[in-house]
Amino acid sequence: MNNPIKIEIPNNLKNGITITWWTSSICNYKCPYCSPDYNGGLNKFPETVNPILDFINDIRKKYPKEKIQLELLGGEPTLWKLLPNLANKC
Repeated sequence: MNNPIKIEIPNNLKNGITITWWTSSICNYKCPYCSPDYNGGLNKFPETVNPILDFINDIRKKYPKEKIQLELLGGEPTLWKLLPNLANKC
């Protein structure tokens, strides 16, 4: 996983801003169609929510009127113990 965060800012911003974040490669399934890049467990979950919150806040400052959608992908994002903290702070 070269870059875990992708940001999509359309020219017209009609639909807001989408941030796609590959949270980790930790997954409790081993689906045959999924690459080990996404379920091999090499990329761990962050130890804190602060970097992603800082990133989102930077985007909010730059585009204060835009809706921001955070899309969590990866292995299985719901396994991250800090996901509720992130959701509460967004």
